Amino acid sequence: MQIVVAEGADLDFETTPSYELRLSVTDQLDHESNPDPTIDDVLGINIAVKDEPAKAILTVSDRNPAVGETVTFTARVTEGFGQGEQLLYSFLDEHGQARPGLLGDTTHQIQYNVPFVAVVGLRVYYYPDGDLDADPVSLRAHPVTVTWSAP
Repeated sequence: MQIVVAEGADLDFETTPSYELRLSVTDQLDHESNPDPTIDDVLGINIAVKDEPAKAILTVSDRNPAVGETVTFTARVTEGFGQGEQLLYSFLDEHGQARPGLLGDTTHQIQYNVPFVAVVGLRVYYYPDGDLDADPVSLRAHPVTVTWSAP
């Protein structure tokens, strides 16, 4: 048996954390193999919806470009992180340091003219209620490695 969620439908943990189903079965025969539409058994099924934590996601247009090609890194956050807040994005170099001039931008482009390996990370954060004196709340994405190679 397989239970499938309809295409385009969402299961929202905050709205409905679980569902109860009742499955009725019948072979439409009685114990003497005569036609009988009576339900033979009922099975109760409880489906718990898992609450997924918000994630920062970093994608790249090409992980193995040729020298001179530009790749685009794109940042996004799954639903549930900093709703109603102004999200700030910071692309990070291989040492975890923010790349200057990228704050608040959701895309970043890099191009190299010599064979090179770049490791790019992502930090997404916000200041609660826009209070810049407060500690920021942040998420980090797994770094992405891009290797430019000679044509």
